[in-house]
Amino acid sequence: MSNLLEPEDIEWKYIKHVTMTTQSHTLFRDERYKIQLEQITNRDGHGWVGKAKNYFFIDTLEREFTDLQELCNCWNERNNFDDPNNEIIWVKKIVPIVKLKSS
Repeated sequence: MSNLLEPEDIEWKYIKHVTMTTQSHTLFRDERYKIQLEQITNRDGHGWVGKAKNYFFIDTLEREFTDLQELCNCWNERNNFDDPNNEIIWVKKIVPIVKLKSS
């Protein structure tokens, strides 16, 4: 049984909106999938509004997505495997650079 997340499965619920002089922020969530959409629109303070930029997030994952399909792919990778009692956690490891000696 698969529970693959597709963009059309998401039901964004409006949470809040904040309008400031130079930007407008709108927040949406889907609690079923524990994902969030933040929409940021630049403004000039005189009524002009630019094109909105969308940023997507998965709860408990310190990563930002600008493409909804990429978010779905990552969510599917983390949540679809054979052991329902565990989850995959990706770890970033920083190691020193090893330089090869030239001959």
